[in-house]
Amino acid sequence: MSGLRILRGNGLTLEIKDLRLVFDTKPMDSSIQFISHAHLDHVYSLSLKSAVMSEETASILKAIGRRGEWA
Repeated sequence: MSGLRILRGNGLTLEIKDLRLVFDTKPMDSSIQFISHAHLDHVYSLSLKSAVMSEETASILKAIGRRGEWA
């Protein structure tokens, strides 16, 4: 696929043309951040309005006091 970059290291980043998707990474400029589960080492940037996670993950993060704009 032309224009696709996959970066590993600080989580996983997929770049496709002007779109950047980040998975379990520290805060960075991204289009969407996916949070796979509620371990705090996977939840660095909770202020992103575009954070995507399961309802269960959001509930756990609320219970442990980590709230973001998605809450």
